[in-house]
Formats: sequence, structure tokens, C-alpha cells
Amino acid sequence: MHFVHLVLLLISCNAYAQILSGNVVASKNNEALPFVNVIQEGTDRGTLTDLNGAFKLNVSEIPCKLKISFVGYKPVRVNVRSLKKELQIKLKEDVVQLDEVVLTADYSFDKMMLKRVVDSKVYNNPDVIDSLNYSSYGRTSALLINVPKETLQKYKLLNFEDSLLIKQSDSTVMIPFYTDESLHNYYRLDNNQISELIYEKSDGVLTEVNHQIKKVLNENITTDYNFYNNQIYIVGKGFPSPISS
Repeated sequence: MHFVHLVLLLISCNAYAQILSGNVVASKNNEALPFVNVIQEGTDRGTLTDLNGAFKLNVSEIPCKLKISFVGYKPVRVNVRSLKKELQIKLKEDVVQLDEVVLTADYSFDKMMLKRVVDSKVYNNPDVIDSLNYSSYGRTSALLINVPKETLQKYKLLNFEDSLLIKQSDSTVMIPFYTDESLHNYYRLDNNQISELIYEKSDGVLTEVNHQIKKVLNENITTDYNFYNNQIYIVGKGFPSPISS
């Protein structure tokens, strides 16, 4: 019997890593540039510089060619023939000269419409229109302001803080103690005006004096405003209308 012995020779090939290292800085002031793209051309191998501008890249072969690029700087290409020294790469700023920019005033649509409103005041002013029909909603609120928290604690009002009190600062609050709202329909024909009450509600903390509070507010504060007039009066003081001529 004959035996055939087969001897397999396994040849082991050790692949040595070829790692390039270097630094990328700005040529103007030698400041380190982070997040710069470092790519081995012709391959899919690449990396980014760290916060100190340093990088390490495992390349497929030596010699090789690197492309270094970064936003705002001119890209460079570097021929690498040895791994003995760290690469020191400087990037120059890529300055783009823009053409002269001229700014001109824009006559916007809202300004045009406002001018039309002012020019048409004499025709659209409700005071000069013989026949008119419109609805009017009014709301009046009265508040106590700068109320110290010591006073609230004294009268045990802090329990209502979530639903009643409005914080003005850490030490003071505002207390809404009266509210009145109403909805009217107004009709005018041949200078005869008719007012029709649709809805009305008054509410407040001191229910027994709500009527007196409403009377004082209506006589001294509440008023109708006609912005088509050049002057509007608030609490007896005149102010120019937003559409004053």
C-alpha cells in the first residue's frame, strides 16, 4: 500500500498598517482648523481633523495623494512619499469679491393701503355716513395693582392665586375685581341711530357694588373711538389718530 503525503505550506502575509498623521492650520495665523476633510484620492478613505487640527488616516498605499478641503479655504493636494514625518498643511482663505450691492427703499403694500385709507377718510368716516349698520363688542376690566403679598395673606386671598391673581413680580400682584362685556347692533338711517343690545354681562368680586362701578367707568373712562378723526380722546387727553392726516 502506498501512502501519498501532502504537505501544505501555509504562507502568512502580514499586512502592515500605513497610517498618515499630520496637522492642518490656517496660513494667515497658524491657527488650528478643526473638522477639515482629509481624503486619499482615488479611494473611499477619509477622515476629519480634530479640535486641535490633527488627523490620522490609514491609507491603502505609499506613495499616495491627499486632498484637503474646508469651507472658506482653498483646497490643496499633497503628494505623500513617506510615513516618516508628520504632515504640516496650511490652508489659505478663499476670499470672494462680491459686486457692489445697492439698497433701495421699497414702497410696500401696507404703506400703499394706509395711504389709501388716509386719502379716503372724508368718504369713509362713519360720522358723515347717513345709512349705517354695524355690530360693536365692548369689554371693560378693572384691576387693583401693586397689591403686596402681605395684604393678600392678611385677607386670605392667596388661595385664589391660580384662578384670580395675576403675578406682576415676586412681591406684588394684580387683582381683577370687575369685568363688564356687551354686544350691540347699531343702525343709522337719515341721522337717526338705534342701538340694540344683544348680550351683556357684568361680574366682579364685590357684587353688591357692580352697578356703581359700571356707572363710574361708563361716565369717566369708557368711550367710543373714531380713528377717522385726527384726534382721539382717552380719559380726557387727546392723542393723534394712527391715520391722522
